[in-house]
Formats: sequence, C-alpha cells, structure tokens
Amino acid sequence: AEAAAKRAKRLVLIVRPVDFREFDAPPVGEFSPGDTAVVTEDAFTPAGRLVGYDQVRFTLMFRDEQFVEATFVLQGRGQIVVEGVLGFTEQRPALAVVGGTGQFRNARGQVFILPGATEEETRLVFALLV
Repeated sequence: AEAAAKRAKRLVLIVRPVDFREFDAPPVGEFSPGDTAVVTEDAFTPAGRLVGYDQVRFTLMFRDEQFVEATFVLQGRGQIVVEGVLGFTEQRPALAVVGGTGQFRNARGQVFILPGATEEETRLVFALLV
C-alpha cells in the first residue's frame, strides 16, 4: 500500500456548478430514496484555468446516504470516472476512481472532496494510479 501511495499522481481541480436538475421519485414532494439530482460543473486548475467539466448524478438512498456517479472530461487528456456512497454527515468524503480514458485509461484511486474558496466552489484532490 505504501508503494502504491508513492506512485499515485495528484490532480487538483476546482469545480463550479453551471447547471442543476432535480428528479423527484414517488412519493412526489417528499425527500425519499430514488430522488436524483444531476449537476454539471466547469473544472478549473487551482490557478483558475478552465480545463474541462464534469457531470455528477446524486441518487438518494436509505440511511441519509447518496450514491454518487461522476465523469470528469478533461480537455485533451481524457475522462476520469468516479463513484461511491457518501453519507450526508461524512467528515472526510471521498469517492473511488473506477476508470477512465486517454491519459486516465484504467485509472484507479480516490478523489477527496474538500471545501472550495467560496460557497459555490468545491476542491477535488485526486490520488490516481494510472
């Protein structure tokens, strides 16, 4: 595990939402399992350069958890696919990197979800094995 950690490549992205859609599964009007939100975000380097976008789907599950699926499209580099379960009160949220294309073909690892500099931003730190 220690050797794998040393080989991991670090990638930091700052994401900002540009579109948000909600889909209310029955019973309509109640916050219930199956409710889904889809978010599209622009992805930037920490220096502020636009490098791509992501599309994220959140599906509400039981026990105050949500299943998250996301694809990050990075211009000229490829895609990174992540997924996992997040609890609403999770202190150190992270998702699994489950694959990718281009430079990220067969990528594995984790993405750590951190607060951004503003309310609208999220800082994502990828630890990738490619």
